[in-house]
Amino acid sequence: MNRTERLCAAERCDRPVHTTELCHRCADGLRAALRRVGALAAELRTTVTRQDRIGAGTGGRRGAEQPLAVNLAASDAEHALRAALVGWVRVLMEAEPPTLHGPACAACLHLECARIRAQGWPADTLGAMATWLAERTARIQTHPAAAEIHDEITERLRGAWRAVDRPGERWYAGRCTACGTDLYARPGAAWVRCAPCGQEWEVGAVRASLLEQAEDYLGTASEVVRAVTALRGRVTAATLRTWVARGRLTAHRSADGQTRYRVGDVAGLVRQTEGRTEERV
Repeated sequence: MNRTERLCAAERCDRPVHTTELCHRCADGLRAALRRVGALAAELRTTVTRQDRIGAGTGGRRGAEQPLAVNLAASDAEHALRAALVGWVRVLMEAEPPTLHGPACAACLHLECARIRAQGWPADTLGAMATWLAERTARIQTHPAAAEIHDEITERLRGAWRAVDRPGERWYAGRCTACGTDLYARPGAAWVRCAPCGQEWEVGAVRASLLEQAEDYLGTASEVVRAVTALRGRVTAATLRTWVARGRLTAHRSADGQTRYRVGDVAGLVRQTEGRTEERV
């Protein structure tokens, strides 16, 4: 990097920039994420009013206490996102107010009045404010507070998407390298989409990468079962104990006295078992 280059101001980004605060990839990611807020807002409303039953986990049975009619986590995420969008819309509006002279007619076909009206405030909805900001990402790229705008909006969007996610139906698929968001894929899905930035990742490649990273991890039976089942194939704690008894798997004793197993060893045995099953078929 030469002396005229600087690094992108966004968190977790080290790409060089020349005349802007944000690199083009971060700006494009922010624009894409903002354009998805309309769909996010609808899901938030559904989740806030508990119409989707996220996290119920009671099998339809009524508990001893009547649940709240509002999902407080989703409501908090919605308010936090709204506050961020309103705040940054205000900052951009105050930084560059309409420069055309004279008041605008309320409704007319005058070109100058139309231009003045176009610079007005967006509607007071998450979707409208996000679209307004998305159309001004070029201005955000060079704004002195570009890093704050990018990082706060991105973080609020992550929180909002987490609030509407259904964790029980998905498995952890690593982190999006485009924007840093944790990814969760549905069982059987070939691709996983990063909700905030819209980037798509091939599930097979993600699984292979995660399994390679986790191979040397020593975990408890429940930890290893969850990891290997999600990334390689179905296995149970009872199967681990059976493999240990037969000398096929090594059980490691940790300093705290717990029995732990190496993820890579278990994944390899699962792969062998699947191979023999396929040969018999």
